[in-house]
Amino acid sequence: MPRTSRERAWQALGEHLGFASSRPEKLHGTGPDNLWALSAARQAVIELKTGCTTGTIVKKDMDQLGGSVRWLNDHNPEVEAVPVMLHPSRAADAKATAVPGMRVITPEQFGQLKDAVTAYAAALASSPDRWADEQAVREQLAHHKLTGDRFLTAYAEPVSPSLHRPRPPDGPGPASSCGGPVPVGGGGHGRPLLQQPGGPAWRLPTPRRPWPGTGSE
Repeated sequence: MPRTSRERAWQALGEHLGFASSRPEKLHGTGPDNLWALSAARQAVIELKTGCTTGTIVKKDMDQLGGSVRWLNDHNPEVEAVPVMLHPSRAADAKATAVPGMRVITPEQFGQLKDAVTAYAAALASSPDRWADEQAVREQLAHHKLTGDRFLTAYAEPVSPSLHRPRPPDGPGPASSCGGPVPVGGGGHGRPLLQQPGGPAWRLPTPRRPWPGTGSE
């Protein structure tokens, strides 16, 4: 899936869950890939690195997330910025400085999120009138931990401390590599990396009927 398609899908997911969701980098040429308003006082600053092939979160990608947090602080200083990254690993590279308060959504957490979103939609689709029932929607969002106060606790992990990885004798240190085919194996914490960047492990479920607040199918 092309990068712009992933960003568009992630924006749509935020809207489906009832968050104000936007793509500042696309709109303004700067800022994060996605921005979710989890509440009136708290916003998720999201960078999508689903196509990365590195076993750790490298300095360049970490610095990009930090820059996006500063962008929000400059443009909307009264809200709390929550840094979030989608990445095959939650381990920071030895040369990278983790962004304070950062949460990481790995393929494992993303799989759990897909299951929750699918179950949420199925529950509301069990009766034609449930989509218009605000109480039913709130109950299902809360039941599946898809509310702004629980989403990141349930489906993201704190970034782990920097790991020292010896540099190959004739090779450079890790650099950001978020495109191209991915070799099997080598994920952070023993997890295999995706075999294709942004491949099946990162695909969002497609609802069978329109989601609340949208006209898409």
